[in-house]
Parts: sequence; C-alpha cells; structure tokens
Amino acid sequence: MWPLLWPVTIIFSAEITGFSLGILGEATCCAMISLRVVHGIREFVSSENMDREARKKEIVSLLQRAADGREHISLPEFVRVSEISKHEIHKHFPDGGYTELLRLAGLSVHPQRQSRTVTDDDVLAEFNRISIDIGTLPTWPQIEARTKLTRTMIRNRFGSKEKLLCAYKGWLERHDPTSFLLAAIDAELLAESGLNREHVELRMESSNSCPPRPGLVYGEILNFRGLRHAPINEQGVVYLFGMVSHELGFLIEAVQTGFPDCHGKRRVKGNRWQPVRIEFEYQSRNFLVHGHDAALCDLVVCWEHNWPECPIEVLCLKERIRELKSTLE
Repeated sequence: MWPLLWPVTIIFSAEITGFSLGILGEATCCAMISLRVVHGIREFVSSENMDREARKKEIVSLLQRAADGREHISLPEFVRVSEISKHEIHKHFPDGGYTELLRLAGLSVHPQRQSRTVTDDDVLAEFNRISIDIGTLPTWPQIEARTKLTRTMIRNRFGSKEKLLCAYKGWLERHDPTSFLLAAIDAELLAESGLNREHVELRMESSNSCPPRPGLVYGEILNFRGLRHAPINEQGVVYLFGMVSHELGFLIEAVQTGFPDCHGKRRVKGNRWQPVRIEFEYQSRNFLVHGHDAALCDLVVCWEHNWPECPIEVLCLKERIRELKSTLE
C-alpha cells in the first residue's frame, strides 16, 4: 500500500503493445506529465503550457494594476515598475508584443499608433471646435495647445495648410453653411496663395520673357489631347494623370483632399492588380517640403521630378507624356 503521505494517481492507457504509465505527484509538483493517445498518436502535455497561460494572465493583471486607472502606460514605464523584461513580454505575446498585451489588458495603444483610426471628419470637427473657441482660424501653436492633434498628424493627413483649409471649407459648407468662418477661410486662402506662388516660382528662361502680372498664367505649350498647356500646379497634375491613368496601367478607386491624395490599383502582371497609394505634386520635392510620410505612400505622381533621392517611386508625367506623344506621331 502506498504511504498516505504520498498521494498518487496511476493512469493506465491500454495500447496494442502495452500500456503507458503517468504519475501525478503532489499538487505542489510542477513536473507532472501525463501520456494520452489522440488518434493513435502519443501526445505529451506538460504543466509548462499551463504555467505559461497562468503567467500571461499574471502579466496582464500586473499591467492593469500598473496603469492605475489610466488609459495607457508606456512600455518603459511598465518594465520599470513591474520588473518584467521586454524579452519576457515578447516571449509570452509573440503575435503583437506590447500592443497585444495592452489590448488584452483593455488599455489603449499609444496615441501616435492610434492616429490612423481618427477620420478626416473627426479632425475637421476638432479644428472647427478650436476655431469657434478662439473666434478665428487657429495657428499651429493654438491647435496643439488645445487638442491632442499634432501638426505632423494633420500635415500627414491633409498635406499643406491650404489643403487643410480647403477641406475645412467643404466641411463647413456641409455642416454649418452660414458660419462666419467661411469668410475667414477665403481671406486666409487668398493670403496664403498671394499671386499663386507656383505661378510666380516658374523660371522664365526665355530672354524675351517678362515678369507675370496678377491673373491667369499658362504653362508651356503641350497640345496633348485637347490640353493646350502643361500643368503649372498640383491640380493640373491631377487632371493630366486622370487623362492617361488607364493607359499607364492604373485603376482609380478614390481621390481625396487628405494624404495620400489618391487610392487605386496598378496592373502588376497580366490581369493581376495591386493596391497603390498615390500623392500628387507639381514637383516631386514638394513631397518632402510638405512633410509627408513616405511609409504611407507608394507612388509620387508629378510633372517635374527634381528629387533624385526620393525614397519611393516617382512617376514623372512630363517624361511619360513625351513618350505617349511620340507613339501617336
């Protein structure tokens, strides 16, 4: 008879060639192993798996206590107060690391990682709230002092200040068409554009040229399918790309005022298509000037390519239109 001080359980699992024996020790023993047969295959299940699940739950609980009612706690802070290493976190949460741990604990990820979930309408509504609070269109410092929205986030979404104001004007016309801020937007857009800076910055290389006077200015003679002059701004690039996008192997899904300007598909092989995010610029270097994030864009479509170091692909329409014209002549 087994001594009463050593309670054990013997499990017999009969097989063709004999039997297997598993011994479960006392409850405090961590090395218990059972042997079972699943569809004729021996499968060892150790307490290590159960311990790992228990440890994951313990880490989640520690994170919740460390947050102490806050919506978020940073990884460095959690490591410091809990003395749990980054290695252990990634070991127990291999799919998403600390982000997965935050979600399991019911906490929010860092605001910068969450910014993409905010819609354009949310940003414009917040911009409107600030404008009403101060009684006029806010400056960047006024925006950042009154909201969690940052200049970088807004620029990544809308591009330039002019694009933001244009988008805001459209938002107001839909939500508050009698707003006093509409006149302020028009005045601000006029002040931002001046005599249309893209027109003024054109290099007049001809010795017979003269400085442009206020008013409409045309690009070089193009004569391409009804378009008499070449683009001199971003709007012209958008129009010209729309004329030839299908020939260049693109299907356009949406065009927006936010960044990136366009979502579409690009023919990659045979009848296979791949999503593509497109930003339109008059000059490719404007992508850098406007502070856009290259990681969120696949292609820059421009009229003039003046940024050889551009980290993403550039489609220069001036060169492609020249090729298309030569094939038709």
